[in-house]
Amino acid sequence: MTLLVAGINHRTAHLALREKLYLGGDMLATNLRHLASQHMPEKFSESAILSTCNRLEIYAVGAIDDIKQQVCTCLARLQGIDEAILAQHLYIYTDEAAAQHLMKVACGLDSLILGEQQILGQVNTAYQLAHKMGNTGPILNQLFIQAIHAGKRAHTETHISRHTTSISHAAAQLISQHVALKNARILLIGAGDMARLAGKALAGRNAQHITVINRTYKRALTLAEHIGGIAKPYMALQESAMQADVILTATGAPHIILSKADIQQLNEQRGNKPLLLVDIAVPRNIEKLTPPFPNITQYDIDDLKHVVDEHREQREAAIPQVEHIISEELAAFTAWLQSRAVVPILKDLRTRLTALAEQEVRQALNKLGDVNEREQQVIERMAHRLVNKILHEPTTRLKSYAADGNGDYYAQAVRELFALDNE
Repeated sequence: MTLLVAGINHRTAHLALREKLYLGGDMLATNLRHLASQHMPEKFSESAILSTCNRLEIYAVGAIDDIKQQVCTCLARLQGIDEAILAQHLYIYTDEAAAQHLMKVACGLDSLILGEQQILGQVNTAYQLAHKMGNTGPILNQLFIQAIHAGKRAHTETHISRHTTSISHAAAQLISQHVALKNARILLIGAGDMARLAGKALAGRNAQHITVINRTYKRALTLAEHIGGIAKPYMALQESAMQADVILTATGAPHIILSKADIQQLNEQRGNKPLLLVDIAVPRNIEKLTPPFPNITQYDIDDLKHVVDEHREQREAAIPQVEHIISEELAAFTAWLQSRAVVPILKDLRTRLTALAEQEVRQALNKLGDVNEREQQVIERMAHRLVNKILHEPTTRLKSYAADGNGDYYAQAVRELFALDNE
């Protein structure tokens, strides 16, 4: 069986490609069902999808020779991307490297913002959904549990997330570099997690004029009350944009909500006054202005990597400690994986000994003659306990040998000693 991850992230693919592959909300569940119906169990015995604003990854377990090609093809077909184009940006890791990659992701080492904690929750959510839908099996279950544990250890045992920021906090920091937050009129479009974090970060930097707009007014009102802003209905979007110095978008809409034509019209109505556009949504909420307007400054999520992170050096110092944690968790996962090699022989051995025990119990009961139900249960339980006690030490040792890479040798010895091939 091959463990594999194939994906793209902020290091290998530009935003224009990532937003085409983004799977949010119901789209993720739909594509998990597609994986199950079209590719399992013939190609993949297990699968999970991790989709965030900065990455899309498929984790799979399969026994076929061309699993790499199968996953690449599957990833391309999910959203109708040309396979040749995708291949130019795709990374693929197998077996131990695949397991190590997920652990690095869960610990925040592979994030746009080093050490950010949101990714750990996203990894957990991806696992829970795949598990609930029946796409995972023993290998991915163990891998994700181990990776999530590694992430929790990294955040509690090291300083990798100390003074950490996030995409939303980086956006707030970027805005503060362009305008005086105390006086700036900020229009925040969206009321989900990203918008909530951004609004909180802005309020924490003393932004005092935040207007929140969302398609669901109640959610906008809740967020506005939380950050000391005001909420307006979605129909007031144009009016609010007219008055804003900054427009920050962070919605889950799968399409553009402010087109180039919208911005051009807004710009004319505003008399070409300076305007800052910051779009941290994936897919993007604001169409790219090409060529740029002279009085409008525009940023998207990929631009945030250039924002100065004043505490990054402190978190970078924790990387060796996090890597040590990953090494420990990876060793534990690898040992568990190798121990699975002796599971079939242990099952066969238990079956053989259980059958022998049951045979001896029947013979003993026949010789004893008239025994009551309680006495029969005592004899049967004694035989069951004997089987467990006899198997305990061989089971422990075989799994230990397997974890050291010697499982096949000892498994074959047990098979021959107990003539298990003659079953």
